[in-house]
Amino acid sequence: PDLGAGAAPSAARSVIFVRAMAAMLPAVWAALGLFMGGMATEVPCQGAGGASGSCEAPPSFDDPALLQASVKAHEHAVPRRTTATKINEETCTLEGAETLPPPREMDEQLELFERVRGCVDGPCAHSILVTRVTVPANSRSPLHVHSNAGVSCIVKGSVTVFVADVQNGQTYVAGDCYRLPLNAPVAVVNQGPDVAKMLKYIDRVWVEWENRRFKGPHMAFICEQPPAKGMWDVGYIVCESCIKFWGEACKLYKSCNGEDATLDWSQPCLRHCRINGAPPPMEYIDMPPAPKGISVNAGKRIPMTPSWPLIGKHSGEIQDFSVGSGRIIVERTIRLPGTRSVTHAHDFGGVTCLQEGEMTLLLDKVDSLITKKAGECYWMPGTRFMSGMNTGNVTTLMWDMFSFPDEYRRGFPILALHPKETFTESADLKERSFCACMKAPAVDQLLPGQMYPCNCTAMQGTENATLYYDCP
Repeated sequence: PDLGAGAAPSAARSVIFVRAMAAMLPAVWAALGLFMGGMATEVPCQGAGGASGSCEAPPSFDDPALLQASVKAHEHAVPRRTTATKINEETCTLEGAETLPPPREMDEQLELFERVRGCVDGPCAHSILVTRVTVPANSRSPLHVHSNAGVSCIVKGSVTVFVADVQNGQTYVAGDCYRLPLNAPVAVVNQGPDVAKMLKYIDRVWVEWENRRFKGPHMAFICEQPPAKGMWDVGYIVCESCIKFWGEACKLYKSCNGEDATLDWSQPCLRHCRINGAPPPMEYIDMPPAPKGISVNAGKRIPMTPSWPLIGKHSGEIQDFSVGSGRIIVERTIRLPGTRSVTHAHDFGGVTCLQEGEMTLLLDKVDSLITKKAGECYWMPGTRFMSGMNTGNVTTLMWDMFSFPDEYRRGFPILALHPKETFTESADLKERSFCACMKAPAVDQLLPGQMYPCNCTAMQGTENATLYYDCP
């Protein structure tokens, strides 16, 4: 449907939760089955360019693995912790949960709702939904089901996730992502003294209609009966404010009428790139004044130079799995302050979500800069020139999430990012990147074939800007 039709712009970002009450749990459950198939230290380091010196450890790095995918997808993965607690799918109950915290409803708020092109050719499209989920301290969520697959990434704290027949009792900490299985009951447990915060990405969201009116996408289906009246309602959680939100957000990203591609977006621009008619920053950027809370460097001139994300075991693909007629790919990206991505484009729209730090999107067709911080996301329209800039003061930890149609996946190699710009990396930047790469936690976080040693040198094709690595 044309999601923009009749969508009145609104600045409200809160989600209005509407639950379709279920008269009897077994009937609802059957219907669901039918319809849903430390301190910084200074140490010597040897840079990639051969110069030696000292450098400070990069701030705000997390030690744990960034992803523990399901056992089926990653047979080598070992759960951090297992318990005897099991999910009974027939009754939608959590058996052996006596030692777990009491159930409480999670707070789920809308972060992003967008359309992404759903096929290689033609007008087909589907919707993606990103929400901010807060799990109260010492509590667990009611058992719930997602009618469409996706991922949840931990921004703060830790949770233990129980999923029927897949990964019972697996614990994830800040920086981890876990898959949301299709049509399988899930319970999220926070046994810590502080709230846990997550970002949930759902692809091809199930939408609800009421009297031929597009009501909103389903965020989840709560199947567990509450232990006391009034704690929560059994049924669907529907995001009714999503349409109004999209009507406003598409104006920000200039995507109300589709992707609005950059002219000749598929061609490299090499050293002559332009975004909104001007070259991207090569040495510094003047950040515009902004209300307090937008950018930590609002109104300041700060260094800004193109670079590549940290390599080693820190940036690269961490998730790749099928979902319906398409595929979800999640990449972990770690970027130093004062650096930006090269001018690039994406074949299909994607989402960047931040765990730590600050990022500012320089996007073609959009005059203003778009700044986001930890726990927030920005939309990256497909076929549009852009550059993501770390305009904060600390290293940024983020996830890039993409949805690809299966026909594209079969016919072409997947490149989440197509570099369009070529540049010469300075010796100083090489040294900074190498030092950060060596002192960031050397944890095997990436899928096989995604890791490049810290002493590899980033190279580009002189005619097409394609990135490759020269490793000793």
